[in-house]
Amino acid sequence: MPNNVVIRAACLADRPRVHDIASVAMREFGLEPDFDHLDRDLGQFGVLSQTTITQLVAELDGEIVGSLILSRKSERVLKLSAFYVDSATRGKGIGKILLQNAVVIAKQTSYTSIYLETWTTMFAAVHLYKSMGWQIVEKLDPSTGAEWSYVLELN
Repeated sequence: MPNNVVIRAACLADRPRVHDIASVAMREFGLEPDFDHLDRDLGQFGVLSQTTITQLVAELDGEIVGSLILSRKSERVLKLSAFYVDSATRGKGIGKILLQNAVVIAKQTSYTSIYLETWTTMFAAVHLYKSMGWQIVEKLDPSTGAEWSYVLELN
């Protein structure tokens, strides 16, 4: 894992770069970005809503290469979304560092688990989730914008 990765809170100025990273990644998997509806949390990246716990970016040598949002899904459950790593830097452990930081933040709250939705074809992300203890919950209707849901218990 690179030593020159910085994880920091996101700001509004990060939005264009995060949108670029996410758009490229989505299209790699045959998905069309929909920042107004299905991906509206990502569409508002850099602006905290009432349900936002944190928005993080990963920087490598001062350039944004990843993103992640944790928001409130229910009274005891957080939702992970907008988790993307630039295709040029995948496989270097940046996603793992970003996700580990989000889990640390989540554990500092009163929430008991983190929920996420993903696609089977996102092999590297699914492998990372499983390696960190995430458990598959259910198959989703593709019209929801994802195929499977996973949960990580925070105890």
